[in-house]
Amino acid sequence: MTDAAPPGKAPRGRRWLLAAGFVAVTFLLGAAAGVYAAGLLGQGDEKPEGPKAEPAPQAEQADRIELAVGRIAVVIPSDQGAKRLHMLISPLVIAHSPAGSPNAGHGAADSEAGTGPVAELRDAFIEYLSQLREAEVRGSLGLVTLRAELLRRARAVAPELNASAVLIQEFVIQ
Repeated sequence: MTDAAPPGKAPRGRRWLLAAGFVAVTFLLGAAAGVYAAGLLGQGDEKPEGPKAEPAPQAEQADRIELAVGRIAVVIPSDQGAKRLHMLISPLVIAHSPAGSPNAGHGAADSEAGTGPVAELRDAFIEYLSQLREAEVRGSLGLVTLRAELLRRARAVAPELNASAVLIQEFVIQ
C-alpha cells in the first residue's frame, strides 16, 4: 500500500498545513493593507493641521505657571475597621495664571508670590486630606471631588495666585 492520496485530494496532514498557510497569508495581506491605509490617512490629516496646531499649545503654556506644592502623605482610617491606610499624592502642582494676579508686572513681587504661599497651601491640603475616609477617595467620583476641594482651598488660601487647576501625577492608597 502507498500513502499517495487520490488525485485532487491532499493528505490529511497537508490540508491543515494548507489551511494554516492560507490564514497566515490572508492576515499578512490585511495587516499590510491596514498599514498602507493608515499611512494614507495620516498624510492627509497632517498637511492642513500641522502649522495651525503649533501656536495654540504654546499660547496656553505662556499663560500658565505651575507652582509645585510637593509630595503629601497622610494616614486615613479604613472602612474595614481599625485598619489604617496610607494615602500618597505626588507631586501636587497648582496651575495658575499670572495675568490676573495683582502683582503682575512686578518682578520681585512675582517671585515672592510664587514661593510664599507654598507652606500655607501644604498646611491647608494636609488638614483636609487627613480628615478624609477611604470611601471618600475611592473611584473616579472621589478623585474629582478631591481635586475640586483642593482647588477650592488653594483659591481660599492664596487668592493672589488665581489658581485654575490642581494637577496630581500620582495618587496611591495602600
